[in-house]
Amino acid sequence: MSERRPPRLLMFTATLGYGGAESSFMRLAEYLAQYMDVTIALMARDYGSSDYSAAQSQTDLPLVVLDDAQPLRDNYLSKALRWWRMLRRLRGLKRQHDVTISFLSGPNLLNALAGRSDATIVSERGSKLYHVGIPPRTKWLWLRILDPLTYTLSRIIVPGSKGYAEEIAEIAGPRLAHKIEPIEGGIDADALIANTEALVDKDILQFCASPTAVYCGRLDHGKGIDLLIPIFARVYRQNPAVRLLVIGDGPLRATLIDLCAVEGLSVTDDGDPTVAVFFAGYRRDPMRHFRLCQVFCFPSLHEGLGNALIEGVASGIPVLAADCPWGPRSILTGAQDADALLGGKPPLVLAHGTLMPLPDTPDGAGSWVAALSSALEAPGHRRLPESCRSAIARFDLQVTGLQWVKLISSLNGLSSGSRGSSRTLNKESLP
Repeated sequence: MSERRPPRLLMFTATLGYGGAESSFMRLAEYLAQYMDVTIALMARDYGSSDYSAAQSQTDLPLVVLDDAQPLRDNYLSKALRWWRMLRRLRGLKRQHDVTISFLSGPNLLNALAGRSDATIVSERGSKLYHVGIPPRTKWLWLRILDPLTYTLSRIIVPGSKGYAEEIAEIAGPRLAHKIEPIEGGIDADALIANTEALVDKDILQFCASPTAVYCGRLDHGKGIDLLIPIFARVYRQNPAVRLLVIGDGPLRATLIDLCAVEGLSVTDDGDPTVAVFFAGYRRDPMRHFRLCQVFCFPSLHEGLGNALIEGVASGIPVLAADCPWGPRSILTGAQDADALLGGKPPLVLAHGTLMPLPDTPDGAGSWVAALSSALEAPGHRRLPESCRSAIARFDLQVTGLQWVKLISSLNGLSSGSRGSSRTLNKESLP
């Protein structure tokens, strides 16, 4: 009997770039291409600026861009026409594929509206309920109308963490709860551990000669970097020898530089070691620089899971992470931490880092000042690579990728055979 053909899989997202969701999307697409014929579809090449553009990511997989990049007026009619064109093109693509997986809210809505609900999987990567950067009316529209519609018209909903699955269940309602299948992570654990020892950039090495705290992530609302800067300023006024390294880029960069000026913090973009804060911009494999620092700071107010935090844990340096919905509790918790989580409020010292209160209240900010001061004045020991690898193993793509394969193979009428004879995968052999 001849082997059935591999499923034809369409992977759909907004754009390709170097954000956490985009990186997870690309890793998953490349992994699934071992077992299926994968095509990538994008809403657009970029977000309308140079930040996070498709030029930052490379792929050998077939790629289709739905937006024809025609000039648009900034009005509702033009935007509606653009969405209508993308919807028609996506509908045609879905007819040519067995399953379509989308990441992020806009692509998820288009995926659901484009039909073939029995072959539609939507993946939610970040909380809207707790998102601080969404206007109230827009948040109401998504939470009350657009998200429930998306979930109703989809076969499977994949939140980025188990905690986030609880939020999705609240939005979707009891009748759709059976559709929710959380899958946590999708990292390359071995690559992360290896990258923590890779060569560092000279300007960052130069800057980190003094005790340094590091933030890594998108410079955007809700990531907490605008809250971390005033906290660091209080620590700096007590100890002018300390430094803050900011790795990443985004729309708040200029605002954050202005905030530093208000707080009396000098700023550099070339690694001047006499300056308080270094905005280092985007760096490929940023975790290679973490070992130069005394503490990794993750002040987010909301997350889907938190890939940057997983990278912080992988680096082995002490970690301070806000107890936001969702992700940090799962990432920092070890088997021995159950009693601590049940019996106390942050700050909590857990197996893989310290869970901190949210930094957007006076008491929370005070706790961050005390913890950050302590970490910079009396640095802890860096954990061994074996311990770090064990801490992040459950988020590895070799674990979570098979969960995706099983999910896709569970849809009616699909073969689970691989593209290559060396990687044949039958449903009965899946763990």
